Amino acid sequence: MSGVRAATVVVGFRGGWVVAGRSLRLVEERADNLLSLALAGWLAALVGTALVVFATGLGPRRLEER
Repeated sequence: MSGVRAATVVVGFRGGWVVAGRSLRLVEERADNLLSLALAGWLAALVGTALVVFATGLGPRRLEER
């Protein structure tokens, strides 16, 4: 089929070949989910850091005063 990705393994033996395979759709979905989680975690860390910096008064103005 067109557009279908599969992981396959071919093993030979004296009388022929054995082919086993599976679709990569589930693997690709899991990789996409992991990317989304990593992006969400990065954004949460960025926002959390910004909140701490400005809540403690360590923003740009205070750094210029030093």
